[in-house]
Amino acid sequence: MSINFIPNDPDAQDIIPMRANSPRADRGAGQAKVKVDGAVVEDKYKIGTAEFVYWQCREAALAAIEAWEQIHGPFASWQDGDTLPVFPDKGIDLNAFYDRKRGAQPEQLSFFHQKVGTKTYFSGASTDVVSHEFGHAFLDSIRPDFWVSSRFEVNSIHEAFGDCVALVTALHDKASRVAILSKVATKNAIESTAEELSDGIKKAIPGHNAGAPRRARNDFEWGPQGSLPDDGGPGVLIFEEHSFGQIFSGCFYDTIVNIVKGMSSQTEANLLKATQTAGRLLVKGIQQAPQRLQFFREVGRFMILNDEADNGGANREAIRDAFQGHNISLGSSLTLAPEAAFAAAPAASKKAVATGRGIVELGDITAKAKHELLDLIGAVSKKIDISSVQIAGRDFQEAVHQRIVALDSVDKRLKGVVAGAAQVALIGRSHNALAIMGHVSDPDDTDKDVENYVASLVKHGRIDFKPKKTSGHSLVSGSGAVSGNTTHEIREIRGQKTLVRIRFACRG
Repeated sequence: MSINFIPNDPDAQDIIPMRANSPRADRGAGQAKVKVDGAVVEDKYKIGTAEFVYWQCREAALAAIEAWEQIHGPFASWQDGDTLPVFPDKGIDLNAFYDRKRGAQPEQLSFFHQKVGTKTYFSGASTDVVSHEFGHAFLDSIRPDFWVSSRFEVNSIHEAFGDCVALVTALHDKASRVAILSKVATKNAIESTAEELSDGIKKAIPGHNAGAPRRARNDFEWGPQGSLPDDGGPGVLIFEEHSFGQIFSGCFYDTIVNIVKGMSSQTEANLLKATQTAGRLLVKGIQQAPQRLQFFREVGRFMILNDEADNGGANREAIRDAFQGHNISLGSSLTLAPEAAFAAAPAASKKAVATGRGIVELGDITAKAKHELLDLIGAVSKKIDISSVQIAGRDFQEAVHQRIVALDSVDKRLKGVVAGAAQVALIGRSHNALAIMGHVSDPDDTDKDVENYVASLVKHGRIDFKPKKTSGHSLVSGSGAVSGNTTHEIREIRGQKTLVRIRFACRG
């Protein structure tokens, strides 16, 4: 039996039309699975019916997972287990959500519908929207630390990553690659995301920034915090995580374009190879990059480092030029260079001393060295977590201090509320000393980063200001239903009112 399936967005059917095909098989043993709500028998249902939305959402979900495995490798579990509940139509809204587990509610993906004028919009009917939300779930499984971060670019990259997964999913469909091959370097149906949902938002909320599709083929340039407006009309680049994330998705898409341009022929098969190459470098870069103020730049630098380790630097210029086109200068040679010595290193071999390099073991970082490191980064407590990491074939220790930032100055409703942001230091050896490699985290910059991000959340109505009590000690515990575009709430944790994320919402 066949089903009807739109491999892209319903509003892109003039370029990438709906087709009938056999549905993908369920995921097997040892694989991350999905449980899609509302199962119905296979058939070629009409667009706009609940039955169509079920099969469309299920097929899009499995297509996204298949594409993810092509750039990540075998995928066995989500952030909270091996099965992810998916709700193709959970009610009325122009939105889609990725929620972590909260109380009795499991980790889940939710899609919605809403009638605007004479048309009903189903977010679960768009492969763009479904794969974007799966992007949040994929990223949460490999970088769960992002969930509790209140750094602006870390959260922006979560939204950008969803759009990158939508791109990768679309480009793993052969018919879609063929359809846009002649326009891959220009605006096309693949680099444009969630056209139909954006149309619904535009009609329901005139002037809303999300009333235009997000585009990965764009000329947006990165600018420091404070240089962008807080709000703007449809498609304008603003200081908001969905909008700002287009800068990074633009870097990623331009990397694909640059790689395929450098190949002997620009065929759909080579476009797939370029997508997989860029996608694998993205995954490695984002897995390894420490949370920092200019996080887009950090991920780009780590993409180059991994390209050098895996591909002999074959794609260095493609990555560098893509980021430079969006005003992000990578300078990756500085990423792992010693920046500041903070303690004496244990005795090392003559070769290690002569070259200035040598492996630092966890036991080499004494209590005295930890104290000196905390002083250097301006830590507000003595708590620091240190673990071994390998980056582009080199071994380091990664020290993470959770800085707690008071939000009193952001908004009167946040008096007494705090938020967290990681200060991260890569530790290596520089001759006879332990040294921070590449970047020394500045406490004042960290505080400002958090304050600016939370101010953006306030501006765009993302915070539920009524405090929630929880008996747990984690920033991801708690319960309670929320609606609309809320992504954060205030919880009282061990007597401290704390701003925590509860979900990612699709609508900007």
